[in-house]
Amino acid sequence: MSDYFVRDEIHRDPVAKEAFDAAVVAVENGTARRVTSKHNGAELIQVGKHRVLGDAVLDHRLRQATAAGEFAAAPLWKFSEKMRRLLGWDEMHFVLDMWVELRIRDPFFHNIGDDFMDQNWVLRGEPGPVDPEVLDFACRIAVGHLKHGPSWSSVSAEQIFGFVTALGSDLPARLRKQGTGALPPELASRSGDGFTAKANDATAVVRITLRRDEEALHEAALQYLVELLESGHFPRSYAVEFRGPVKEYLPCKGLPRKGINQLFACAVRHLGLHALIERYARAAMVEDEWYTNIPDENPALPGTFAVVALAWADVSHVPLLLDYLGQVDGEHQMLHNTIVANYAEQHGFTREALACLVECASNTQGLPHRKVFARLIANPESLGWLAALRSGDETVADLRAHMSEKERIPRFVWREVVHAIWGDDGNNRPEKIIAAAPEDLRHHYEELLS
Repeated sequence: MSDYFVRDEIHRDPVAKEAFDAAVVAVENGTARRVTSKHNGAELIQVGKHRVLGDAVLDHRLRQATAAGEFAAAPLWKFSEKMRRLLGWDEMHFVLDMWVELRIRDPFFHNIGDDFMDQNWVLRGEPGPVDPEVLDFACRIAVGHLKHGPSWSSVSAEQIFGFVTALGSDLPARLRKQGTGALPPELASRSGDGFTAKANDATAVVRITLRRDEEALHEAALQYLVELLESGHFPRSYAVEFRGPVKEYLPCKGLPRKGINQLFACAVRHLGLHALIERYARAAMVEDEWYTNIPDENPALPGTFAVVALAWADVSHVPLLLDYLGQVDGEHQMLHNTIVANYAEQHGFTREALACLVECASNTQGLPHRKVFARLIANPESLGWLAALRSGDETVADLRAHMSEKERIPRFVWREVVHAIWGDDGNNRPEKIIAAAPEDLRHHYEELLS
C-alpha cells in the first residue's frame, strides 16, 4: 500500500485534491518539505499529515493554470524553479517534457520517422495562432535542460527550440543571440583593457578574447569563468571559445587542440594563477557534463584542461587529478585514459602515476594495454609502489586526501591494472611475464602476478 497520494486520486478522493492544493501553496510560500517514501523511495512533499508525489505537484500546478485559462509563463516558471530547488531537475523534468508533448508536439506535429530511435516531427499543416505564453514556457524548459540537465539534455532542448521556431516564434533565435536575460549584467559580459568576455546562458557558450599575453589578463579570464560557474546561473555543459595572442598547447598528446587548451597552457605558466586554475577546475568538474565544443570522439569533462595543466606543472596537484579521474563518465568519456598514459610516459611510473592508473582503472570500461607500461614498471621502486597500492599499505585516498584507511584494490580493478601494464598475458599467462622478468626483479613480479 502506498504511503502517499498520486495525482490520479484527485478525481475520486477529495482529501487527495486538498493535499495537492495545499502542496502547491506550500511550494509557493517556501514551506514545502521534501521527504522520501519508505515504501518505494519516491520523492514526496509533506503537507500536514499527508504526503503527495513530488513531481505530481508540478503537474497539478500546470493543469490548474491551463484549466483556469491563466497560463502565464513567468509565474509558472518561478514555481517550476522552486520545485527544482526542492526536488532537483532530475526529479521533475519528465513532467515538463510531458507538458511539451501534450501542449506543443502532439497538437501541431506528427512523426514521419521511426517510432523510437529516428523520430522526425513535422508540422501537420498551418498551425494558426499559438499562445505566446505557451511558447515562452516551452523555451524556458529548453533552457532548463541546458542549465540543469546532463550533457545529453541538449538534444531535448534543441528539439523544443525547433518546435517553437516551426510554430512561427523568433524567441529561440533571440535566445541564441542574446541569452535569457537571467544572467546578472556583470556575468553576461565583462571587458577591460585587453580583455573581453561574453556568456550566453541559452546556448551555453562563453567567448573570451585576450589581446596580450599577460598574467593579469589571464587572471581576469579565469576569475570570470569561476564567477560564472559558481553563480549557479550557467549551464554545467558548455563551450569555451577562447582567442589569445600565443598559440601554445598543453604538453599532453591526444588532448584536443581547442581554444580552452590554449587558455590553460598559457595561464599555467604563471605560478600566481595556480590556485585560481584549481578553483575553476573544481567548480567545473560535474559528472555527466561535457565541453560541448570538443569533438564527440573525444568528449571531455569540464575542467579537463585545467586539471592537466596543473598536474603537469607540479606533482602537488596530483590529488586534483585523482579527484578528476573519479568524476569522469567512465562509460562515455575516454580522454582520461589518454591523460593517464601520457602522465606515466612523461613522468615514469612514480607513486603518483601509479595511483592515477589505479583510479583510472576503477572508473573506465576496458583500460587499454600500452606496451611502454611494461618497460616503465620494470624497476624496484615502481614495482614496490604498485605492490603497496595493491595490498592497501598505501591507498589512492592517501594521495588524494591524506587518509590512512587501509583498503585493498578490488579484484576487478586489479585485473584492469595488470592488463594495462602487461596485456592479456598478465592475467592469463602470468608465469610467462614472471619468467621473462630480470632476475633481480623477479620476486616483485611473483608477488604481483602470482
